[in-house]
Amino acid sequence: MTPPEQESSRNHKKMSLPRLKFFKHFWRRPPFDLLLYLVARTLIMFIRMVPHPAPRPIIQGVSLLWRTLDARHRKVVINNLILAGYPSNMSHQVRKIYEHFTQSLFETLNIPRLLTSGVSNTFLQIEEPEILKKAGKKALLVAGHLGNWEFAGLAITHKGLPLTALARPIDNPYLDKWITKIRSSTGLDLIPKG
Repeated sequence: MTPPEQESSRNHKKMSLPRLKFFKHFWRRPPFDLLLYLVARTLIMFIRMVPHPAPRPIIQGVSLLWRTLDARHRKVVINNLILAGYPSNMSHQVRKIYEHFTQSLFETLNIPRLLTSGVSNTFLQIEEPEILKKAGKKALLVAGHLGNWEFAGLAITHKGLPLTALARPIDNPYLDKWITKIRSSTGLDLIPKG
């Protein structure tokens, strides 16, 4: 780079920093949180109209949109796959991960409907639930984010067993309150992480 180009590059970086800082702070403002909550609830209304299980083309389409728009989390997925030893060409694996999370999102947002319709009885099953009952009054269950972890907790509470879970609050307070209400409606007690 020649000196004038270096100077121009430095000025561009100086100009973009305040703009980036503005947007970073803008995202966490109460009016924007409310707007984001209202947009999310509108999208959720449409998601809840989709039958369970959601048709594959819908999952793939929403997953593609999410994967395309969400560069920050896509980079996290790629970095985690690299740390896990996956080859550098992992676009197929990234696509499958986003499809899984999209399917889990659709299922989780439909928990109230699935519980009241009785559909949940067919897929909320615990193998050997007596193991949990034999554990006595308290047991520590450590589970990773495998499958749909929201349904794992739901399967336990659905069998009449008490469950307290550790959960990180969502950054948007309106969405956090709403999702906490859904989780609590299933009999789950929550301890906020952090």
